[in-house]
Amino acid sequence: MNSVVQNVKKLSLIIFMCSALVGFSQTKKNIDLSNSDILIEGTSNIHDWVIDVNKFEGTIHFDAKGQKITSINDLTLKVWVESFDSGKSKMDNNTYEALKLKKHPSIDFVFTNTKSLKSNGSDEFSAVIKGELTIAGKTQSVEIPLEILMNNNKFNIKTSKSINMTDYDVEPPTALFGTITTGEEVKIKFNLTYL
Repeated sequence: MNSVVQNVKKLSLIIFMCSALVGFSQTKKNIDLSNSDILIEGTSNIHDWVIDVNKFEGTIHFDAKGQKITSINDLTLKVWVESFDSGKSKMDNNTYEALKLKKHPSIDFVFTNTKSLKSNGSDEFSAVIKGELTIAGKTQSVEIPLEILMNNNKFNIKTSKSINMTDYDVEPPTALFGTITTGEEVKIKFNLTYL
């Protein structure tokens, strides 16, 4: 009789655990390059400037229950420096040199953990993630705030992050024998759609 009771308890526990998992899903999505943008904004002693980034790739892994994100488990991003386009070839070449393109062809972000995640409505979420950002071969720990929209199969992240180039041993580019100088801080704006 005791063995029957124990088997019933085990079966009940298994059924409870399985039912608790119903509705939860682990999801991996890749960046949809055709519907995503990365812009780098900066200043100089002459005028402000903007660089379009034309080649990047990345993934996000998250858990969800229905339309509710329950955790962010991973996020990676690789940005190819040679795809930077300001519309001015001389400025682009100076940027490639400052970022040590030949030795370090990409800027990389690798996720370490989620600091916070909250729902702002039925399909909107905000989060702060932490990770390692590598620019020109130097890696720093960073925190990045995210605004997330999850609507059916569409998953969109918007954020911006200010970075001081000297933190990564990047000498701000100059032109015309140093008469044009760029500011040390740049702002990177992300509008990333994942499919």
